[in-house]
Amino acid sequence: MAMSQVAPQAGSEDIVADAARTSQAAQLAELNALDGKAANLIGFVGIVLTLIYTSAFADHHWSWALTAGTAALALATLPLGYAVWPRSYKFNPSIDGLRRMFSDAAPAVTYGFIAESIERGILANQEIIKRKKQAIGGGTAMIVLGVLLVVCKPSMLA
Repeated sequence: MAMSQVAPQAGSEDIVADAARTSQAAQLAELNALDGKAANLIGFVGIVLTLIYTSAFADHHWSWALTAGTAALALATLPLGYAVWPRSYKFNPSIDGLRRMFSDAAPAVTYGFIAESIERGILANQEIIKRKKQAIGGGTAMIVLGVLLVVCKPSMLA
């Protein structure tokens, strides 16, 4: 009688490590999306300011609202610039460290370390993501205010 061979069951450690890797990849995608959004908004501000300052209509109809609107647009680049400023994000674990520390360890121990390491990296990046979102939200609000002031007629504000 031949014994049936059963493949070893995967423990929950590797499931947790896979979930941690997926979460870390999603966080990286979120950071990249936030950087892209902030960069696009900075580009939009540059285009609008260029159009304002090259417009013959604006030259002949300059008002306090146009001044305030262009100032709000220019100031919006400050929080947006903060949002795209390069930072050192934590993406764990280090492959060299894993190789050196866990080459002879049991898979369950290695998976556990990987999951904990990724969790530490994700938690460290959460504050950066929160601040990026706040900066982008503030910059967007300033852009909306600036555009509204630029396009309004002085008679609308009187």
